[in-house]
Amino acid sequence: MSNAYFLAVILGSGVVTVIPRVVPFFLTRSVTFPKKLERFMSFIPVTILTALFVQSLLTYQAGEFPKIKGLELLACLPAFFIGVKTNSLLKIVLTGVATIALLRFFLS
Repeated sequence: MSNAYFLAVILGSGVVTVIPRVVPFFLTRSVTFPKKLERFMSFIPVTILTALFVQSLLTYQAGEFPKIKGLELLACLPAFFIGVKTNSLLKIVLTGVATIALLRFFLS
């Protein structure tokens, strides 16, 4: 396979990835939504983040109740307190990543 083919595949993948992320912004820029719909849609990011958060804290085995990952739960505590204190997403993420890295280095 040629380099042109790989380049075409990469560029095509990029276009296919960008279109569903950008087009809705252009389509809804001039539209005014009802207040109830705006209120409903305001909960979507929190719901998605909660689902991702809970999924990362649990392990699943077929036929068993989900178990909590201890290190990840411990890493969430400092990140939570930094989030409450600073309200900065960057500081929250950096705290969580640094904490889990330190916990895995020293405890695993």
